Amino acid sequence: HDAPPHQPPAPDPPHSGQGPACSGWLHKETRTAFQGAQKRWCEVWPGELRYFKRGGDRKGEAKTVPLSDAVLREDACKGGHVVVISTVDRAYRFRHQEQAVVHQWLRALAGACPQPQQQQQQQ
Repeated sequence: HDAPPHQPPAPDPPHSGQGPACSGWLHKETRTAFQGAQKRWCEVWPGELRYFKRGGDRKGEAKTVPLSDAVLREDACKGGHVVVISTVDRAYRFRHQEQAVVHQWLRALAGACPQPQQQQQQQ
């Protein structure tokens, strides 16, 4: 039987491989509505999310989002579905058109967190 739609996806088991637990293109929403969203190559590693301006060749410096003490949740917007990572300093929003893809990212992120994290879905 399927979980109710308001239930967040269960976390993936902790990642122990050589590469990232999850990787791909997401649209990072900017802090101001005027700038919109920027396409970024993202990778989930133990304890952090890394994102790059360019693709899997990893050109350019990675920016990191720490996952310790982060709260993960799903949100929705006109452009699709959003992974929200709330840290002590700020909230990061990464968007994708497909909800299933967002759930995949949420599971990978939850599995990469150093400790079990709260997850909630925006009503």
